[in-house]
Amino acid sequence: MTNNLRIRNAKSKDRNAVFVMAKTMATSFVVEEESFNESFSEVLEDESAICLVAETDKGISGYLLGFDHKTFYANGRVSCVEEVYVKEDLLIVLIRAIHDY
Repeated sequence: MTNNLRIRNAKSKDRNAVFVMAKTMATSFVVEEESFNESFSEVLEDESAICLVAETDKGISGYLLGFDHKTFYANGRVSCVEEVYVKEDLLIVLIRAIHDY
């Protein structure tokens, strides 16, 4: 079992790991590396975006991509999660943590 789970902001060095996970998750689109690289760089610089990675002893095991923006219907800001990916090894850790809780 992996015990050292860290959640942190994604960095440029995480690009390849997140790309592989995004490709695995995509079912309606083909994730093209050039487009992904451009989007990944822009997201890291965008103050309204958040990209987090879940890191374990085995490397990057998941990511979350979310955005925060103003809306009319909510009378202010809302945040939404656009993408979440969790590798099986991390999923097992999370399930065990919930079970032990």
